[in-house]
Amino acid sequence: MHQNNIKKVQIETVKIITETEKIIESLIEIEKNVDSEERDETKTLSYTHLIEHLEMLKNEKQKLDNLEYVVAVVGTMKAGKSMTINAIVGQEILPSREFPMTTLPTLITHKPKQDKPILNLKNIEPFRKLLEKIKEKIETSRTSEQRDLNSLIDKIKNSKISFKKTYEGQEQIESFLKQINDLMRIAKDFDIEPPYNEFTNVDELPRIEVEFYHLSKEENGSNAKLTLLDTPGPDEFKHSTLLKEIFKNQLQRASAVMLLVDYTKMNSQSDVEVKEQVKDVANMIGKQHLFVLLNKFDQRKRSDNVEEKKEEAKRLIAEDVLKGQIDTNNIYPISAKSAFYANFGLRELAKNWKIDTSLKWIDDFGNEVLGRRWEKYIQDEEEVREACSDAWDDSFFEEPLENIISTIHSDALFLSLQSPLGKLENLLREYSNAFKTRKNAYQKELLELKDIIDSLKEDINKVTNISENIKKNIKEKIETIKSKIEEESNNIIVEIEVWVKNKLEDRIESKREEKKVSKNKGHYVDNNSFFHQEVWTGGFFDFMNKDDKSKDTDFDKLIKEGKLVYKNEDEAKSVINEINNLFVQVLENSSTVMEENINKNIIKLSNKVDDNIRNNLGNLLSKIEQKLSEEGDSLVIDLPKLSINFNIGSQGFLSASIKTQKETYSSKGDGIINGVLNWLNSNWGTVEKTRDIFVIEKDKIIKNINKELENIQKLEMDKLSDRFDSTIKKPIDNKLQILTHEIEGYRAEQIEIVQKKENNDKSLEEELNFSKKYQKKITKLDSRVKASINILGANNE
Repeated sequence: MHQNNIKKVQIETVKIITETEKIIESLIEIEKNVDSEERDETKTLSYTHLIEHLEMLKNEKQKLDNLEYVVAVVGTMKAGKSMTINAIVGQEILPSREFPMTTLPTLITHKPKQDKPILNLKNIEPFRKLLEKIKEKIETSRTSEQRDLNSLIDKIKNSKISFKKTYEGQEQIESFLKQINDLMRIAKDFDIEPPYNEFTNVDELPRIEVEFYHLSKEENGSNAKLTLLDTPGPDEFKHSTLLKEIFKNQLQRASAVMLLVDYTKMNSQSDVEVKEQVKDVANMIGKQHLFVLLNKFDQRKRSDNVEEKKEEAKRLIAEDVLKGQIDTNNIYPISAKSAFYANFGLRELAKNWKIDTSLKWIDDFGNEVLGRRWEKYIQDEEEVREACSDAWDDSFFEEPLENIISTIHSDALFLSLQSPLGKLENLLREYSNAFKTRKNAYQKELLELKDIIDSLKEDINKVTNISENIKKNIKEKIETIKSKIEEESNNIIVEIEVWVKNKLEDRIESKREEKKVSKNKGHYVDNNSFFHQEVWTGGFFDFMNKDDKSKDTDFDKLIKEGKLVYKNEDEAKSVINEINNLFVQVLENSSTVMEENINKNIIKLSNKVDDNIRNNLGNLLSKIEQKLSEEGDSLVIDLPKLSINFNIGSQGFLSASIKTQKETYSSKGDGIINGVLNWLNSNWGTVEKTRDIFVIEKDKIIKNINKELENIQKLEMDKLSDRFDSTIKKPIDNKLQILTHEIEGYRAEQIEIVQKKENNDKSLEEELNFSKKYQKKITKLDSRVKASINILGANNE
């Protein structure tokens, strides 16, 4: 029922826009008869305003007619992002190589009946300029360190690379995408910033149009387009902050986000890195329209219960990784590889009734879908069809595809209708007011009308003065609240610093106590503690060579110095990751408190702003409404009102605090004689050697945390100014300015009628009837707009 209602509203909105366009076109024809030099462009229904309004409505209708749902596809390292996109499409659209392929976001749009993929480029100039910069670097400085790109570098030197606006077929597209990605890699090597800023608008990105096999048999009554946005991986952000910002903006504009996570890495050594990447992406977009696909779920143990494993995997993401940031119903374990081969096979059978065995990866398809003896069955159409259907079922791909597309279809359509309906409501209110003003003016005596016009001039000056006072008051309140928030943030940061220091002291002290318990075992293993690692301290626990007293003294020295030393870098990283996770947790909790404080202050300020406007402008606007209209048919001039939307920012993270040092140690020689001498504890055969050790210092960690906190605070305070500007100051400035122009427009309508009365224009009676007629039409359209807005509101509850 929800989706049916939204679809009805879409159809009704298009109809209302069309009928409003006809009214505006009629008014434009009338205004055309007025000499351009005599036109008053300050009027609400001036020729220029009418043309602008008509253009705006045409754009809104075009958006509804060509509605596009963008699903951003994001992947952690090696999660199978390209394979997932290929699975949805049903053919190999995106190339796949050992290194990450996507450095420039790419759009893949479902286009019914478009079997052969076509890639279109709106703007090739940024690529041409990038080539010139790379060529200049090659000729004047060092060569690239990317040895595998030597052939491409030679082509750049010899000017043998060019770009065109269209690429047809899988081979041409793959060649272009590989070339673009390789150029971006070379650019990084030469410290050239790739032209990411040329692609901030999603429409400027390369776009591949092709039919998605999964959607080929579905009807699309809304004419909406489904587009996948292939995005760079989180690892690419290290190379360009601009790319990260563009990536973040595109995620926020997307109708939905599918985050690909490698299921096989969730309980491995890569676990921490994957979790951090997942949280980083989730922090950028928040809960809205976030879906997680746990890929490679087919690599679970075959003996495991499938449903139990699926639920376990969902809980891992929902509770352990994205605490409170995602619903378990939005997490789907899948196998993209099985889905791709299944979808590909079904598509090939639908087209050709058989599978092309000359394909370069036919062995992979055969083994995945039909098993090791695939060659025996590959020519059997029914056998292949059944095997593909089974592989599709085993991929668990159907459920997320259906749910995600269904969700974004209704939500994106809902959001796309809010804009035109809101603009229609404001436009029709202004037109209704303009016709009421005209009706009133036609029926007033000339002297009375002139008095009203003069008094309106004074009212407009009052509105301007009140508006300036309101804006000044807002500015002062914003500065006061910013100071208060900065003070609160300073207090929270001090609390975090103290907390971190105490936590580290507690952890090191706990190691001391645990060491006492386990010292008689000959080694120190901390299985259940915070660090959960065996600590190696450069010989401090070599119990074969030191007595208990020296051991305690040495360990006390370690505690006092605040050092932990490791032979293995991975063990040191693991410790830092766990410290980092603790820091992130407390920072997230503190950030939540700060965010709540900021939001409360913004709401409090917005309420004060609304009260200020209502108390200072409300009575004046009521008087203006009475002057411009007759009793029983009053104008509606809206008071500017703030609409607050909150966007919670992403959090900062602690950098690793590991210092690599060289250590000299003694080693006994090899062989039988040296072995005997060693046993006799002789120094004979001793060799001095060096090795890397990895030192974690408490002071260094605290210093890094303090530095990170300072950076976060500075960044957030800088953002706070922009946030107050964009949330409160600019919207109110804009609305107060519009309000003044609106009243000036109604006054100008009356001035025009005064001039006609002074000239004894015989068309006044005809224009009065015209105004009455169109005012009734506008009233009916306005009622339909409000009804549609109410339906949308009811469906959104």
